[in-house]
Amino acid sequence: MNQSSKSKEAQTQEGLEAALRAKGLWDESIWQFQEALRINPDNAEARYNLGSAIQAKGFIDEAIEEYREAIRINPEFAKAHCNLGIALAEKGFPEEAIKEYQEAIRIDPEFAKAHNNLGIALSAEGLLDKAIREYREAIRINPEFALAHNNLGFALYKKGSLDEAIIEYKEAIRINPDNVNSHFYLGNTLRAQGLPEEAIKSFENFIRYAPPQLKEQIKKVKETIKQIKEKKP
Repeated sequence: MNQSSKSKEAQTQEGLEAALRAKGLWDESIWQFQEALRINPDNAEARYNLGSAIQAKGFIDEAIEEYREAIRINPEFAKAHCNLGIALAEKGFPEEAIKEYQEAIRIDPEFAKAHNNLGIALSAEGLLDKAIREYREAIRINPEFALAHNNLGFALYKKGSLDEAIIEYKEAIRINPDNVNSHFYLGNTLRAQGLPEEAIKSFENFIRYAPPQLKEQIKKVKETIKQIKEKKP
């Protein structure tokens, strides 16, 4: 990296630091990653870690820059490709996100998270059969991957395979009992299958585990339970 590039890099890092501090989002881990990059700007792992840290703070554009730099330094950095895909999806670039997930999988075919994320992106594009294959592959690699089971359940639900969807939601809940999404979607699927008693139990579990910030959804679920009970003979 030449002197001009180093100067530009320093200015970029200083600007990011100022923005994070202004929003009260600065923390020690970010400082450590930036310090590592001051020592060695071509530290791909530090680029990736900084990107992950600032993405979690909502700085998506800046995170994309860090992931791209990490990949420039190490083109075979599967985790950087995967996280770049997540960031691109957040920014509304599904086709680019899919390419990054596919590249991550090319580099590491056993990367369960990349298969799951590719499934999410394909499902969003309406490619349910392809999405289901990716979710199944993620689960083959990691049978205890609760999110992949949940996502597979939702894709199967959309395909009309309700019995299979129920199996996947229940598996997601076995792995992660306080997964509110799985309880909610299981409730909906059981209701669609004409199993009101079981649906009510799932919705009640949703209410039990749902955090306070989901108060509007909790209210709607309580109303749904009321409607189901009123229709019971």
